[in-house]
Amino acid sequence: MKVFSGNLQTEQWIWIFPAHWSTYPQAALRASLLFGLKNEVNRAEESNIFYSAKRIREYLAGLRADVVNASLPSLQYGVNSLSIFGPSPDSLIQDTLSTLVEQYLENQEGVILRILGLLTSEAVSEAIGLLTTLYDAYRWATEFPAILGTSVSEVYKVVLLNHLGESDRTFRQIDLLLRKAKEFVAETIRCLEANDAQGCNEALRKLKTLVVGNNPTSNTLNDHQIDYGNFGIEDLDPGLPDYPLAILIAEEMVATQNWRDKGHPVYVGDELLSILPYDTTTCTNAALDIFESLFREIAEFAGILVNLCLLEPL
Repeated sequence: MKVFSGNLQTEQWIWIFPAHWSTYPQAALRASLLFGLKNEVNRAEESNIFYSAKRIREYLAGLRADVVNASLPSLQYGVNSLSIFGPSPDSLIQDTLSTLVEQYLENQEGVILRILGLLTSEAVSEAIGLLTTLYDAYRWATEFPAILGTSVSEVYKVVLLNHLGESDRTFRQIDLLLRKAKEFVAETIRCLEANDAQGCNEALRKLKTLVVGNNPTSNTLNDHQIDYGNFGIEDLDPGLPDYPLAILIAEEMVATQNWRDKGHPVYVGDELLSILPYDTTTCTNAALDIFESLFREIAEFAGILVNLCLLEPL
């Protein structure tokens, strides 16, 4: 439908559902918004937003430092060379998403504190404040931050960046959950187009469990555990509880705050430090300036999924 506002003409969608959708009002609302991601889920892997964590991991893992000349010009790896992020999702999604995420994150502060075994909530509170901003769907990023022009050629930055791309368990698990989320979003859209209300509701149920868990309002740690095996997702550490995407994003952000203060353990015993002594905290912060700017893009997109999974009919 064409709508005029002053001299401006815009196109708006009006969804009319058949009667058998009346018992699934929540599914109808969420599916109609997820439909805006139809083109995204059909994109090839090299430009699909759901594979952004995979591509960032591969990029970081492939960085190589020049030990002989650690002052080479900064590497240029902006949005065009990486081809990670396409256009922002349909404006309908941005304009309609709920703001329940802030409350959700505040409820999870104690949960995340217990997951990480921290004695104080200072780092958690700081990260939660940042995450609340990152999850604001109205600030969807369409360009990489300017910080990506920062040099990553110094040898010590690359040590940690390689580790984060190759071996960081939480980041790797986030990658796997995002890829599975793509499948559930695609399934939701297929069922919507097939007028399959029950199938659509089931796909959305699985997506919600994957993204925010089955009890997103609970502040009890055990209530947030899920089972990756139920979704066919590889559990990278079977000895640890499985948590949904939103909790993993928060966990990684809290971890980066702690690493900034104490230095990342990857530098402990690193042979390069015996050759070119350097302060580990300085090394860590230099690398995290790069990593966080990339990770924020992932968190912002995950925030759209979080918003949609928490959205309730009026």
